[in-house]
Amino acid sequence: MTVAAVVLAAGAATRYGRPKQLELLPPVLAALAASPVDEVVVVAGAYELDVPAVQVDDWVRGPGASLRAGLATLGDDVTH
Repeated sequence: MTVAAVVLAAGAATRYGRPKQLELLPPVLAALAASPVDEVVVVAGAYELDVPAVQVDDWVRGPGASLRAGLATLGDDVTH
């Protein structure tokens, strides 16, 4: 069994006031790299990220759209 993580980083972060992905994503990815997770999928939308990511054009529809896009890219050996 493969353990995967889908990191939702597609929103505009309007309540945060700036692109929170730029400061919060690196520590999240570092923590995942140190964990037993086998596969990590980052979902981007409102902002371009400096990491490999799945781009979701309809990110404005909310986190459900981002989650669906992330889950769709997982390998066949991941059950969800």
